Amino acid sequence: MDNIKTCPDGKILNPATNRCVKKDGPTAKKLYKSKSVEKTCGEGKILNPKTGRCIKADGATAAKLKGEKVPSQPYKSTVIKDEYNSLTTAEKALKKSLPSFINERYIFNIDFIINEMKSSGNSTATIKNHIKKTLMDLADIKSELQSDMISNNNPKQKDKYKPIMEYNDNRILKIQEYYNSL
Repeated sequence: MDNIKTCPDGKILNPATNRCVKKDGPTAKKLYKSKSVEKTCGEGKILNPKTGRCIKADGATAAKLKGEKVPSQPYKSTVIKDEYNSLTTAEKALKKSLPSFINERYIFNIDFIINEMKSSGNSTATIKNHIKKTLMDLADIKSELQSDMISNNNPKQKDKYKPIMEYNDNRILKIQEYYNSL
């Protein structure tokens, strides 16, 4: 006579004691680690032999375990690709001369950005929202520079900031023209 006990759902048999224990309890976890009990995973999942955890059968980790090559996901940057390469030599030099309180990512070729917006296929409302955010960034740069010039009252600093201010003002005018043309 075979005395193999069956356990209700949510429990597994502890072979050492022949008693049913909770499937996710501490005793069951010890049994899984000692491999005296085979862990089963739900539908669409497989057991990762390295970690003893259930993983998605169609996931990247499962593909690695099977020896399949996992296609890497492209990094989705918020910065428009090739934007830095579109900067003129003067803009690149300007970027290097920025004061430390201004992030260098705020120096960008506005013509490149406008062309990207035109060819994006986005709705006019989406493009206008993007332009508003860009204008707010440019206005922030302007106010930061102005407040720093006022607080320092240093003529050399004013001369240093003058090209940055002119560059920023020109970008504001260009993007406002584009906004008005929509």
